[in-house]
Amino acid sequence: MNPEMQADREQALTVDCPMTACGAPAGQLCISFVTGRPLQNLAAHDARLKAAGVVHPPLHPAELRDDTRRMSW
Repeated sequence: MNPEMQADREQALTVDCPMTACGAPAGQLCISFVTGRPLQNLAAHDARLKAAGVVHPPLHPAELRDDTRRMSW
Protein backbone atom coordinates (compact mmCIF):
# COMPACT_ATOMS: atom_id res chain seq x y z
CA MET A 1 0.00 0.00 0.00
CA ASN A 2 1.42 3.37 -0.98
CA PRO A 3 1.98 6.07 1.69
CA GLU A 4 -0.98 8.20 0.55
CA MET A 5 -3.36 5.24 0.73
CA GLN A 6 -1.97 4.29 4.14
CA ALA A 7 -2.60 7.84 5.40
CA ASP A 8 -6.17 7.68 4.02
CA ARG A 9 -6.73 4.35 5.78
CA GLU A 10 -5.44 5.71 9.09
CA GLN A 11 -7.76 8.71 8.81
CA ALA A 12 -10.72 6.49 7.83
CA LEU A 13 -10.15 4.30 10.88
CA THR A 14 -11.10 7.25 13.10
CA VAL A 15 -14.81 6.87 12.21
CA ASP A 16 -17.31 4.03 11.85
CA CYS A 17 -18.01 2.86 8.29
CA PRO A 18 -21.49 4.12 7.32
CA MET A 19 -21.97 1.34 4.73
CA THR A 20 -24.78 -0.88 6.04
CA ALA A 21 -23.25 -4.04 4.58
CA CYS A 22 -19.92 -3.28 6.30
CA GLY A 23 -20.51 -1.22 9.43
CA ALA A 24 -16.92 -1.63 10.65
CA PRO A 25 -16.45 0.30 13.90
CA ALA A 26 -13.72 2.90 14.28
CA GLY A 27 -10.37 1.19 14.57
CA GLN A 28 -11.34 -1.82 12.45
CA LEU A 29 -10.78 -2.24 8.69
CA CYS A 30 -13.69 -2.18 6.25
CA ILE A 31 -14.88 -5.58 5.08
CA SER A 32 -15.22 -6.62 1.44
CA PHE A 33 -18.83 -7.31 0.46
CA VAL A 34 -17.60 -10.12 -1.81
CA THR A 35 -15.07 -12.00 0.31
CA GLY A 36 -16.09 -10.98 3.83
CA ARG A 37 -12.43 -10.23 4.53
CA PRO A 38 -10.76 -6.88 5.30
CA LEU A 39 -10.19 -4.67 2.25
CA GLN A 40 -6.73 -5.12 0.76
CA ASN A 41 -6.62 -2.88 -2.33
CA LEU A 42 -8.64 0.06 -1.00
CA ALA A 43 -8.03 2.24 2.04
CA ALA A 44 -11.71 2.01 3.03
CA HIS A 45 -15.17 2.32 1.49
CA ASP A 46 -15.77 5.68 -0.20
CA ALA A 47 -18.51 6.62 2.26
CA ARG A 48 -16.13 6.05 5.19
CA LEU A 49 -13.37 8.09 3.57
CA LYS A 50 -15.85 10.92 3.04
CA ALA A 51 -17.12 10.65 6.64
CA ALA A 52 -13.54 10.86 7.87
CA GLY A 53 -12.92 14.00 5.82
CA VAL A 54 -10.42 12.47 3.39
CA VAL A 55 -10.13 14.89 0.48
CA HIS A 56 -7.95 14.69 -2.62
CA PRO A 57 -7.28 17.49 -5.09
CA PRO A 58 -9.06 17.27 -8.45
CA LEU A 59 -7.32 15.34 -11.17
CA HIS A 60 -5.22 17.21 -13.68
CA PRO A 61 -7.17 17.70 -16.96
CA ALA A 62 -4.63 15.50 -18.77
CA GLU A 63 -5.67 12.62 -16.51
CA LEU A 64 -9.31 13.04 -17.49
CA ARG A 65 -8.97 13.03 -21.28
CA ASP A 66 -10.53 10.28 -23.32
CA ASP A 67 -7.56 8.34 -24.63
CA THR A 68 -9.05 5.52 -26.66
CA ARG A 69 -5.60 4.32 -27.67
CA ARG A 70 -5.33 2.69 -24.26
CA MET A 71 -8.59 0.82 -24.74
CA SER A 72 -8.34 -2.08 -27.17
CA TRP A 73 -11.95 -3.22 -26.87
